[in-house]
Amino acid sequence: MRRYLRWFGRTGARLVRHAEAGDAQACLRLWVITLLHDRLAEARDWLHQAAAAGDDEAVRLRAHPAPRKAATELAYVYATAYETEGNKISLAIFFYQLAGRHGHAEAAFRLAAIHAGRGHQWLAATWFSRAADAGHPKASGGFTAITGENSGGDLDDDHTMLAELAREWRQEHSRWGASTV
Repeated sequence: MRRYLRWFGRTGARLVRHAEAGDAQACLRLWVITLLHDRLAEARDWLHQAAAAGDDEAVRLRAHPAPRKAATELAYVYATAYETEGNKISLAIFFYQLAGRHGHAEAAFRLAAIHAGRGHQWLAATWFSRAADAGHPKASGGFTAITGENSGGDLDDDHTMLAELAREWRQEHSRWGASTV
């Protein structure tokens, strides 16, 4: 557990604790995390444990032709679920980062919107850039709005879009306060 705490923070340690108690979903989340961090032997073990615990998705994933792509998509799915669960935004950010770092455009865009909504402009610009590189259609507008680098589009529209994203995020998450991450 100490290794997972050091490698993946409290999220990793918490998941190990649940997985060791027989939670197949925790094993599957650990598969996603370890696979996307290139810890392949551990990823294989976690997937095996999830399948052995009766998780149907884990059984299907054992034969998946593109496991890294599947893990990236699952990271995004977990992030969106955590984001909508209320006070689990730090877990959403953890999984959005994991998916975004592996080229998931929507995960990178959502993470940028979260950071923009919190006033973390540098982080927002970084993730808007990643989302744009991954092909997200609105990401370059968010990047332009933050950095002021206009590439020929309408800067007022970009600023409006960014302001709307930030306002939406603050409205959706205002009940959690700023200390959840």
